[in-house]
Amino acid sequence: ELNVWYLDDGTLAGDSASVLSDFAQIIHESRKIGLEINPSKCELHFMSDTDEEVLKRFQLLSPGIRSITKDNLTLLGAPLTSKAAMCCLNTKLEEMKILFARLPSLNSYHIAFYLLRHCFAIPRLTYLLRTTPTWNFEEILHSFDTEIRSTLETLLNTTLSEQKWILASLPVNVGGLGVRKASDLAIPAFL
Repeated sequence: ELNVWYLDDGTLAGDSASVLSDFAQIIHESRKIGLEINPSKCELHFMSDTDEEVLKRFQLLSPGIRSITKDNLTLLGAPLTSKAAMCCLNTKLEEMKILFARLPSLNSYHIAFYLLRHCFAIPRLTYLLRTTPTWNFEEILHSFDTEIRSTLETLLNTTLSEQKWILASLPVNVGGLGVRKASDLAIPAFL
């Protein structure tokens, strides 16, 4: 049996009867102090096949609770399986493509570069890089790097050779532009 909390995010694990009992107690005790569980944010994961009867008991206790698979299993936003990590990384990549496509439409390329460097590139990936062994997903890391490089080239209005891209991706204090590559940060960020 596991009962772990971080602020208002809890994780219960064990056999279905004990988890259901603990969950019912949490709901009951929370109501005493004026708090409510948001069932739409509650997730169930069955280590074996989904037990429909157990799922129905949880849904009677908390309508809106949903069952998730290993493919999208996360804890505090950090993927717990390889498939979940791939799903999270692909979602981030698609979000970044949308943001990067909008940057050139700003009135100032200087502002767009600042946003790329400080908000939209690696800062958007930092949590995933720190909580997930992303170095196992080299292909998608290179996709991130390609998108970052392409956007940087658009903002600078120049094509970067491989050597210039390596130099541009260095930190500012060693002569780079500070637009870091995800593939360079994957291992050190996780350590």
